Amino acid sequence: MKNYLGEQIHSHREVLNMTQDQFGSKYDVSGPAVFKFEKGYVKPSLDLWLKMAKDFGVPQRKAVLLWVKSKLPEEYQDFIDLAGEVAEGGKAGVVAMPSNSANMQKWDEEREQLVITNPGWFVAYQDGRRVALEPSLDRLVAALDETLGSPRRPCDFHEIVERAEVERGPSPRLMV
Repeated sequence: MKNYLGEQIHSHREVLNMTQDQFGSKYDVSGPAVFKFEKGYVKPSLDLWLKMAKDFGVPQRKAVLLWVKSKLPEEYQDFIDLAGEVAEGGKAGVVAMPSNSANMQKWDEEREQLVITNPGWFVAYQDGRRVALEPSLDRLVAALDETLGSPRRPCDFHEIVERAEVERGPSPRLMV
């Protein structure tokens, strides 16, 4: 399994010419924790990873998708293609391409109300019904694990934001 986060952490630490302990103290974690992140034994929390990624110059949207990709079983990691990412500051209404029209129809029906009631949250659909609504992507994944189990059939998920003001190519597909 590819260790996306660990490679970035190791590379950045080496560029800074810091020991694992020195690097860890920058983020209030131990040197052994940094070792485990770099080797892929443990993944940093989303909050910690976002702090690191910001320092590495990784746009937040890409950092979140990298974190999610790192949590997926290897056979699903190719469903997240980061090449189509929107530049930082560009907003997109759909983070993942829908896998079926029933999910897309449900998203279209609920989008306007969700933008008002839950802006910035994440929603997931499966078989044309909403299966999760959470304030963060890591909580959405945890809720899907809890309600649908693992492994599970594909879900479509969306970040609840207003429609994009600019045209863009296809978004990455994520099976969670």
